[in-house]
Amino acid sequence: KNLLRKYFITRNGEKDEEATKLFNQPAIRRFFKIALESLFKGNTLTEVSEIDEKVISDFLLIPRENVDTRKKKVYLNEDKSKWINYDEISYKPYVIEILSPYHLGILNKVAPYVIWKRNAMQAWAEYTDIFGIPFRHATTNSKNQKEIDQVEMMLKEMGSAAYGVFPVGTEVKIEGSAQPDAYKVFDMMIQRSNSEISKAINSVTMLSDDGSSKSQSEVHERMQERLRNSDGLFIKEVVNYKLIPLLITHGILPEGSEFDWDNTQALTKEKQWEITKELLRTHKIPTDWLSTNFNIPIEGEKEAQVNFPKGSNESKALLPNKDLKAVYTPIKMQLNLPDYPKQGCCSGLHNSEFSESEEIKKATADILKAYKKGKELSMTDKHAYQLGVATAKELYQVLLSEWNDRLQKVHNVYNAPDHKAVMAMETNLFHFSFAKSNSALIELNNLLVQEDGKVTPYEDFRYEAKKLLSRYNKNYLRVEYGKTIAVGQNASSYFEMMDNETKSAYPYAKYTTVGDSRVRDKHRLLDGLVFKKDETSWRKFIGPNGHGCRCEIEDFTDGIPPEISNGSDVIALLGEDYDKMKKQGFAVNFADQKEVFTQNQLYIKNWEIGDSINELNAKTFDRKKVEDLMKASKNTLPFDQGINEEDIADLFLEDTVLKGMPFRDYNGRLLKLTAKDFKRHTKGKYIKTPQLRHQLFHLVEEVLNNPDEVWLYNLNQGRPMNNRYVKFYNDRVMIVETEISSSGEYFIRTWYPNQGKKSLEDFRVGIPIK
Repeated sequence: KNLLRKYFITRNGEKDEEATKLFNQPAIRRFFKIALESLFKGNTLTEVSEIDEKVISDFLLIPRENVDTRKKKVYLNEDKSKWINYDEISYKPYVIEILSPYHLGILNKVAPYVIWKRNAMQAWAEYTDIFGIPFRHATTNSKNQKEIDQVEMMLKEMGSAAYGVFPVGTEVKIEGSAQPDAYKVFDMMIQRSNSEISKAINSVTMLSDDGSSKSQSEVHERMQERLRNSDGLFIKEVVNYKLIPLLITHGILPEGSEFDWDNTQALTKEKQWEITKELLRTHKIPTDWLSTNFNIPIEGEKEAQVNFPKGSNESKALLPNKDLKAVYTPIKMQLNLPDYPKQGCCSGLHNSEFSESEEIKKATADILKAYKKGKELSMTDKHAYQLGVATAKELYQVLLSEWNDRLQKVHNVYNAPDHKAVMAMETNLFHFSFAKSNSALIELNNLLVQEDGKVTPYEDFRYEAKKLLSRYNKNYLRVEYGKTIAVGQNASSYFEMMDNETKSAYPYAKYTTVGDSRVRDKHRLLDGLVFKKDETSWRKFIGPNGHGCRCEIEDFTDGIPPEISNGSDVIALLGEDYDKMKKQGFAVNFADQKEVFTQNQLYIKNWEIGDSINELNAKTFDRKKVEDLMKASKNTLPFDQGINEEDIADLFLEDTVLKGMPFRDYNGRLLKLTAKDFKRHTKGKYIKTPQLRHQLFHLVEEVLNNPDEVWLYNLNQGRPMNNRYVKFYNDRVMIVETEISSSGEYFIRTWYPNQGKKSLEDFRVGIPIK
């Protein structure tokens, strides 16, 4: 399929039609085929046969038996006495080596299965020869050799079955298998060989067999698409890093050329009509084009008509206020919408591919559905926070994935700065995401009213709302996803690099770029700068230093550097770009600041999460009632009656480094219970009936690890934030209260049982994040 795909050449991120025409040669397709075959046959060496007027006549495959890629030699005769070194500078413009010398190809992996399959088929053929057709034999008393030969000739001409001519009295026995299905020995061997060969080549079995179900075929189709994309990426890398430099050397393509696949798809008439129908709402489309393209006769124009939601009319508009523009315009002025670039220095390339989560899609659909009721949504509406939770989870998961190796390493190093940083960044992501989702709601409410102050017809509103939400959840989120990846990568590397042990071994750090053509010119000037780790002015440039930036700071391992730079040197090299970086929210040490997005990057100016979060509750989010959740539980609250007052001190297992007792929750977050908070809740009324908190202390870990609900709320305006972990038993409810400090420390503040329905519902406030 990749040999049939369309492609194009770009320069500086823009399509270059002229370069694409020069690249579109028959020999290039031949090169694609050679590259794909190398995946099967292993390391491959090919050469350009002839170039005439920017046209390549062909790519020739140098016979593998003549090539020693490890020594970079091509042997010219059988005894290997004559050879050339193709790695020499004079040959490099004409030869391309594909894959490493140690890559033997897929065929090398499947060769044993091919041999076993052939052996099994040969053995089965012999078995069929003997047992598949009844054996024929003839007996004769004649001793005349001529007569015996005639009998044998008759048997031979009677068919292909085995036969024999024996003297009278000869006993012939042909021993067969005792099993009636002996053929399965061969058949299963062949099937197993086929499946192993199929898995090696296609990654799935049954792809070329009959009998697979529809669901299996759909899986196979997706797998084939993945294989196509994988092969396409392989060709793209080989072309960009091997072929295009050669073509630039020969003047066929200009400097800065890059190859990419054309992934645009031809639309069906049905899909084309869907798009056209939506465009007709807001744009004029020539009727002759519509008539020709869709084969529809069009005559005259229909009178314009406004459609309102079902059950409404012009007197019952979407909103009762006739001066709505005056209401929403000043609110919209508070928004701080991002000015993200359409394409970063790396063209959006990161280690992880962005995709809109199902939770975000559902929240978006719910918002559009809510507006069908013909009313604006308030800032305390559940839909805004559901979208915020989905967005925060999406960003937090990618942050964790980039930090994972480092977090595993310091899992039990409780004083490692990573724990506080990750916790503070999670809070930051929730804060940022809630501001973003509320900003979307403000913009959506603003769409309910037209420029002239009239109410927007619902169908027009829906069309614009879908575009707006796509901008928030795809365009904006793609950039934010990329930044979160970069922050996670650089922050984890920074803490690893600044670890006392590492810093002692390597006291200097070096700024590095990826080194390809996508790196910004200003960032290229910083490449190789060396800083002293103990000096602080350079640390705000640990990266990312702009949207799409892939620069990193790494240990300088070459002893004493010849020159040491500092933050002032970086600012001087960046020039005006430094002010642009600060304006966009960069030139920040995200690791030490424990933020992914700074305060001035919030979508709403001076917005604080605590201003509205506590107005939400279980009823807002259509949660089940407490009594229903308690009835569904099979267990009663398990008091440990073996714990007496004299045993209380033994319950607290303090870690001296953490300065508290460590716990982990369901998401791997590190929490600590201080001695002060433990003692406060294990004396006086707290150890009397009905509290008995000392006998419930063993449940703190269980509630944190397996909560039925977790509510994010706020005791005070702004930050810090609080999480309330809730677990339902059939007689009571167990609660663990926690607090996230602004520095990222995560404290367990108290734990207690609650059995009153009304009071518990009062505690189910905030946003359910689990």
